Amino acid sequence: MALPPRPHAFVRWLFVLMASYGLTACDKTPSTTPDKNKVSASQPASLSADELALVDSDVITAKAERYQPNVLVTGTLQANQRTAVQSTVNAQVIRVLADVGQAVRQGDALIQLDNRNSQDQVAQARADLAAAQAQARVSTSLAQKNKRLFEQGFVSQIEYERSLAEATAQQEAVKARQAQLNSVQRLSQDTIITAPSAGVVGSRSVNVGQVVAPNQPLMEIIDTSQLEFAANVPSEAQDQLQIGQSVPFTVGNNPTNFVGQISRIAPQVDPVTRQLTIFVKVNPVQNGTSLKAGQFATGHVDYGQIQVGVLVPMSAVSLSPNAPASQTSGSLGLTDKTATTASDNAAPNTGMVWVVGKDKRLSQQSVHIIRRDDANSQYLVEGIEQGTVVVVARLNSNDTGKKVVLK
Repeated sequence: MALPPRPHAFVRWLFVLMASYGLTACDKTPSTTPDKNKVSASQPASLSADELALVDSDVITAKAERYQPNVLVTGTLQANQRTAVQSTVNAQVIRVLADVGQAVRQGDALIQLDNRNSQDQVAQARADLAAAQAQARVSTSLAQKNKRLFEQGFVSQIEYERSLAEATAQQEAVKARQAQLNSVQRLSQDTIITAPSAGVVGSRSVNVGQVVAPNQPLMEIIDTSQLEFAANVPSEAQDQLQIGQSVPFTVGNNPTNFVGQISRIAPQVDPVTRQLTIFVKVNPVQNGTSLKAGQFATGHVDYGQIQVGVLVPMSAVSLSPNAPASQTSGSLGLTDKTATTASDNAAPNTGMVWVVGKDKRLSQQSVHIIRRDDANSQYLVEGIEQGTVVVVARLNSNDTGKKVVLK
């Protein structure tokens, strides 16, 4: 038979039992950790299902900013003055005096040709001229003699006129032979081909021992003192562009900013692409950098009236995955160092933002991205007005229409 517990042990047992029951009764609500990224996942008991609690840091008021519409332009730098060097005679090359990359002045010797054939041609032309001159002297003397005989009645008039015509023909033959000699002599001098203009030898297609023909291209001289690139702009910009207008641009991965000027504008729009070609003149030495032909330039051309957009944080914008490229609107943001670069052109230029209406209810609004500012993590957009309350917190699609309660 078990003995009853001792009084002090019973009291201690009763106290532990009561304490355990009290803790269990007080902890009826399970402990959960709220998801800060899902602001609508858990609402205070005081809110209805039609309401959503946000804090002041979850919303911002969109601010306005002026911007200049512009369009992205790209092109390859090229020398706008290129001169072809050609042969004027059929001869063999015996020396090449300049090569690709070499700077030359106008009149510098570039190519020497074998002139032995030319010398033979000169000698033949001189002999032909001498023969014609001798024949002309005989004809002239005969005509003078027949003139005296005609005046004395010993030669008929027709005989006199025939000798006079022969003398005239021989004089003309002398002139023809002289012209031929002059031409051959000029050709003989062309065996030294000189630079038609100053510049740098850009290409060479001739070697020693090669036989060249008249009008055959042998070299190309490039004037490196001025570069240019051609670019296309939308047709609607045609009436808003001006000769001399500045075009900021960069080349390759070089972050240095360069500036060119519109030098020419195509007279008509391409009927297929609806694009207008412009030509941008570039000083090859800028900011301590020497630009080279062949470099790829990326810049922008301003056009149209200054407009107003609004600034919103990047975190407030959900980008559209299938939106068109950023340059489609003609308002690509390349207005400063923080603007969209060429590598961003494939990024979407439309998105959605959550806004709080005047009735304090949530809705989604489509926006067009004009410019991105990575330094401040902001987008300049159009599609909402200045003063619009924009939500920067992450919401769910089923939050549409809910009334915002700021805590």
